[in-house]
Amino acid sequence: MTPIKNLTKITYIILWLACIIILPNTLKANTRLDQNISLKPGWNAVFLKVQIEETDLNKIFENTPIKKVITYYPRHSSVQFIQDPDSIEWNKNAWLRWVASAYPDAFLNNLFRLNANRAYLVYSKDTFVWHIQGEPVFEIKKWQPESFNFTGFHTNPDMQISFADYFANSPAHADLNIYKLVNSKWQRIAHPDKAFMNTNEAYWIFCKGGSNYSGGLGIKLSEINNFLEFQIQDHKITLEITNNSSDDMNFSITPLENNAVPLSIIIKNEHLESIYKPLVNYSPKNPLQPGQTDHICLVARSKEIVDSQVSGLLNISDDLGNLFFIKVWAKGLKE
Repeated sequence: MTPIKNLTKITYIILWLACIIILPNTLKANTRLDQNISLKPGWNAVFLKVQIEETDLNKIFENTPIKKVITYYPRHSSVQFIQDPDSIEWNKNAWLRWVASAYPDAFLNNLFRLNANRAYLVYSKDTFVWHIQGEPVFEIKKWQPESFNFTGFHTNPDMQISFADYFANSPAHADLNIYKLVNSKWQRIAHPDKAFMNTNEAYWIFCKGGSNYSGGLGIKLSEINNFLEFQIQDHKITLEITNNSSDDMNFSITPLENNAVPLSIIIKNEHLESIYKPLVNYSPKNPLQPGQTDHICLVARSKEIVDSQVSGLLNISDDLGNLFFIKVWAKGLKE
């Protein structure tokens, strides 16, 4: 009997230690998403939506047919894109690149990290599905004025949205001067009303004048961070959702299944009293009219958090084809 009891105690200790070791990874996993990008042989224009944790590009592309990666960091000057990626003078005009170590000039590489919300030219020797895992990073798009912008979009892969519909209410993009990479060469999209966005693809798009247009779904956080951070008990955070499109817009806010942050939404009843309801899925009673803003007040139920801190993701989508993920972090009462 005694050996069995001792074995049970040892087992409990092992399980307890395992929980301590595994828990931080579990918390981090709550904020990770998968992105699968289909690559063709030759050059591909891709848009990364998640932040890859690994920073060593040699490790990221190890055992893959990906041999070259190029990106552009604008320097507040007008950009004229280069039609043939092979002719890019990568060491000039803010072009950064990485090539595989097998290339003799690999020691000249000046691209050392892949970032979320950035567009990249990726050269693959074969057809390949590039599987990426990382954290989404919410960012308000800032278009460089009077210039082409190399960028992609946070669109819903399950919906079709044309370029004309996406930019319908953006004066800065009224000309719809958009280029798509076809067979490793840039071609202007002749019919933006019939061409649909690819959620993983990047394009050259001209912006006339300054703009932070993001497809009609305007999201504003009341915090200084680009995520929702509940530091103390009963800390309230307001999300502002604005319809920047020319049509009525419905939207929804939904915690992902693995979200570890117990959230409640605060609403007013007919007596203007605050009512706290667990956030399962929120949509406004009526679609937002053009220019209308909805204020969503959220609070974390700190007493239900059993750990010192937890995290998760919110899915914010609309019926126009936009889809964003916002990280949520909350501190528990347990130290």
